[in-house]
Amino acid sequence: MRKWFPCIVSAAGLAIGCAYAGLDTVSSDGSLSAPGKTTGVETNTGGGEIIVTFDAVSDATSYNLYCKVGTGVTTANATTAQTSITSPYTLSSLTNGTQYCCGVVAVNATGSGDLSDEACATPDMLGEKESFSTPSDALASLVDGALVFDNMSGGNFADVFDALGVSSTKVYMTGTSFGAGANYDMVLVCRMQSDGSACTDFGGGDGLVTYDGGFGDDGGFGIDIDDNENIFVGGYVTNAAGNTDMAIWEYDSSGSPVASFSGDGLFTRANLGGGNGDDDCFAIVVDGDGNIICQGRSLDAGGGFDYAIVGVTASGAESSASSGNVPTAECGNDATTAAKLDSQGRLWYAGYLAASCGDPVDLFDAFIARAVPDDTEVYADDTSCDGDGFYPIGADEVEDKALAIAIDSNDDAFVGGYTVGDGGDRDFRIFKISEACTTDTGYGVLELDRSGGNDEVWAMTIDSNDRPLIVGYQGTISDMVLCRLQSTTASLDTTFGTDGCVTYDRSSNADEGHAMVYTGGKVFVGGQTTGDDLDATLVKFK
Repeated sequence: MRKWFPCIVSAAGLAIGCAYAGLDTVSSDGSLSAPGKTTGVETNTGGGEIIVTFDAVSDATSYNLYCKVGTGVTTANATTAQTSITSPYTLSSLTNGTQYCCGVVAVNATGSGDLSDEACATPDMLGEKESFSTPSDALASLVDGALVFDNMSGGNFADVFDALGVSSTKVYMTGTSFGAGANYDMVLVCRMQSDGSACTDFGGGDGLVTYDGGFGDDGGFGIDIDDNENIFVGGYVTNAAGNTDMAIWEYDSSGSPVASFSGDGLFTRANLGGGNGDDDCFAIVVDGDGNIICQGRSLDAGGGFDYAIVGVTASGAESSASSGNVPTAECGNDATTAAKLDSQGRLWYAGYLAASCGDPVDLFDAFIARAVPDDTEVYADDTSCDGDGFYPIGADEVEDKALAIAIDSNDDAFVGGYTVGDGGDRDFRIFKISEACTTDTGYGVLELDRSGGNDEVWAMTIDSNDRPLIVGYQGTISDMVLCRLQSTTASLDTTFGTDGCVTYDRSSNADEGHAMVYTGGKVFVGGQTTGDDLDATLVKFK
């Protein structure tokens, strides 16, 4: 039974309002009024969910929740409507990395109040491994929730993924597999993001394409996908002389070579550095005009490797962007290892240079560089970046390499790799270069010894909250490791995984993460794991 509070009575003796004990408001004619607007609505995030809290409305008997993707939620356009909720309320099965906005309406027997001001949140990754479904095809097997690929090219020895790319629904992996001809073949694999099943419309129906040039090892190190879902793979092929040439393959969405690209779907470039030896492509990007830039290394006449850049038009013709020149002394080994385009169409790339001539041991300095679109050269050095487009970022007198790059929403660049620490082993090294091409001293540099053994960053990307994600390996017997960093300071985000990182270790064997993509609020990591031999693997984290 409700307790009545005294009524407020006008001078004429008419009841203006009577209230139940903190519940319903009665109007002057004795009827119940609709409740007021709900206030204090807040949202907090968890993995795949948001938690909605709100203040109680004194005359409400229940509350309804209205949510949609993005801002501007109304009771009419809401894609999720829940009735009779209580605070706090958890909305589950959401997509990590996607913003959801919600409003709350108070209700009683008379009607509904106004929709509250909306509150928005983006469900976050927690760093948990998410298992794929058991594959129905023979190409892959499920091991501890990850997809493991063994003997893709028929040689029954070693398989590895070195690069990943995604379309709207598919994830593509490239790397190498030991073939029946007793050499390595380039492999390109397509799986569905949702469950890891084979793309039955790709390759021979098993989601696999292989390439064997017939003269020796061939392999893929980089991948990019254009708006038409044509897949570009950068890597190397062995020529008749036994040297490797830079290689760019183009395949359509069914896995067939695009014949209009260089005549047969394959572009190769030899002797870029003048040494008539090996040439390799480690990273590849495709811009909005269909130009392809391949970054890597080429043997020079002095017997060392120079960093090398090959520019190729959409038809597969070489452009004048190609070069083997290095802005340092012509000695030692140099390479570009990673490349990304920013929102302004500028090309950022990173790698390492020999620190100087005559070092008693191989010492390297990391660097980052930037180029801008150019009508003549496709890309030219960006002179607004440290005067010549080239920015050295190496530590002193140690082996220091940049192996990965990521660009955030402000066009700032994060670079990852490793440096040799005080203990003599390799430690993670991550730093930030501002859009103005200066070291972001406010962010700082993270040098991290994760294991007491060698720790290396091999790939980076940015999540929906502008936080860097890094993947690589750690430890004497390496474990695949995925970490999330803070967006504003060079430190681990300890809300992710256990201490900012999560590992994948298959039966205490050597495992490495070489590549990753972030899509739909999840991370796909490709690399290698050890079973009876070396197997390629794909792991998914949520």
